[in-house]
Amino acid sequence: MPREDSAIMAAKRTVHRTTSPCGTSRVMRYWRICGATLLLLIIRTTETLICSNINARNSAADLKQLEGCTVIEGFVKIVLMERTNETDFEPYTFPELREITDFLMVTRVRGLRSLGKLFPNLERIGGYRLMDSTNFALVVHEMWSLEDIGLKSLKEITKGSVIIYKNLGLCYAKTINWSLIQNKSDVSKNYVAQNYDQANCPPCPDCKDGLCWNGAHCQIQRMERPDCHFRCVGGCFNSGPSGCYTCRGLLDSAGNCLDRCPPNTYEFLNRRCITREECITTPLYDEDDGSKYLDNYLTCEDKCVMDCPAGYGYNLGLTDCHPCRGVKCERWCLGAHVNSIETAKALSGCTHIAGSIKISIRSSNPKEVSTELKAHLGLIEKITGNLIVIRSSVTDFNFLGNLISIEGENIPERNALVVMENQHLQKLWDWNVKQNLTILKGRLFFHHNPKLCLEHINKLLKVIRYEHNVSNFEIGKESNGYKFSCYEVAIENITVTFKSSDMLQIHVPRSEINGTLGAVRFVVYYTKDPFMNLSMFDDLNQCSDHGWKTKDFSIYPNDAYFRNNGFFVDLIGLEPFTMYAFYVTAYSINRKGA
Repeated sequence: MPREDSAIMAAKRTVHRTTSPCGTSRVMRYWRICGATLLLLIIRTTETLICSNINARNSAADLKQLEGCTVIEGFVKIVLMERTNETDFEPYTFPELREITDFLMVTRVRGLRSLGKLFPNLERIGGYRLMDSTNFALVVHEMWSLEDIGLKSLKEITKGSVIIYKNLGLCYAKTINWSLIQNKSDVSKNYVAQNYDQANCPPCPDCKDGLCWNGAHCQIQRMERPDCHFRCVGGCFNSGPSGCYTCRGLLDSAGNCLDRCPPNTYEFLNRRCITREECITTPLYDEDDGSKYLDNYLTCEDKCVMDCPAGYGYNLGLTDCHPCRGVKCERWCLGAHVNSIETAKALSGCTHIAGSIKISIRSSNPKEVSTELKAHLGLIEKITGNLIVIRSSVTDFNFLGNLISIEGENIPERNALVVMENQHLQKLWDWNVKQNLTILKGRLFFHHNPKLCLEHINKLLKVIRYEHNVSNFEIGKESNGYKFSCYEVAIENITVTFKSSDMLQIHVPRSEINGTLGAVRFVVYYTKDPFMNLSMFDDLNQCSDHGWKTKDFSIYPNDAYFRNNGFFVDLIGLEPFTMYAFYVTAYSINRKGA
């Protein structure tokens, strides 16, 4: 397989990002083989048929990919079969399948009445990788015909939570004790809601504690075969460590269930032990294009991993991760579209981006978004393509505090930095902390950022020594900063007067207003501040429970009352014995922009 240039090749190792040391390596992405059986990775052992990801959609016939599989090393998705009926599923049952290493997702399928018919012997869902952008290992959503879950053999969900939601005909959703299957921390994040009312469902059969999967099968609270080895998840065919149908631990090449891999072998997918040669010849495929080969797995200590985790590096052409030993590892990653916290996590530890980064992440809590982005993108120093921040809930760009270079290579529209439609953005970088930034090629594009004043954009132009003539098409003078106090009015000696247990009055004294500005709008922001630690940049979402509330009005320069008395604002409906924070802003009404 031919190798590409070093930046792209290095980045391809990290498209499947790990964020933990080798001992707890967690990969956020995996290859996907979409309905193409010729590409289906199949490994045969004496009694096992291991298959890779199953993505069955649109037609029940797509389920044929599961035939004969005893283990899915990856995920199973059964989705978007909206024109199917019950007879379409009659030919399909997969009693051989006992384990899925990642997650099981079924959504928007018509005609399927029970998952138990498909997977009567499924014992374990590993949760090694969870469903994109979520913490879920089992997803059952909008299954219009589903009457019960029916996974009577399921004994363990190793990691991840469960969501069973909007299945309007589903009974027995509340008669399963998930704490017998999951970790306590994951059970607390389960979401089971908007299913059929259990009060109108048939009762469980004579089951201990009233726990059942359906009207025919109780939830088993102990191993079916007490003579099975203690490492067996469910049943077994002999009582030794090699007799488990599904192993709670790691399988060696002889089929023995162990706590750890033998010497000179490597833990793979938190499930089995393989040799070094098997590890480094196992291919990685692109998640979005299952036929696109990226590279092979790497060894890291005693693990076989998709990428070297934080604190480890590699040399191009080699197949082993090595500790950086006190020096910062240069980590190349492919460009990405960051539209969730989970996709941001995929770039954790990256220092160099081969390609572009587009950030479009929304949240009701901008402060939390900035914190998460800093944790996962904060090491990035170089972007070879461009940086796009569009419709994102960020107040500034300090989460990219280590970024020193945007190279602008191979970008459309010639724009190296695009900043658009960010409703909360008020600043770019703190230039007292960040001393340098270079944009080697390309131009800037700033539009429709209502709280970003032009002065911050102009400061950026000076820092990067921007040599192009700036047009209104590139940086909108009217479309940036038009909802923020970009024109400063000196306000001194503001006083607060106690009026009643739920009312305060704020007095803003007269101020000198430039008569050429026309009317000036004053806005008083206030919110609870029990810990007295808020600043005006904290949590600007007014729809949240803790957002800033506002009182506003307009003043004209020739307003005689204001010139003599200032103005008074009554804050009413306050909670007694509660600390509040407030601040006052002012900006011109007549101006179209900042």
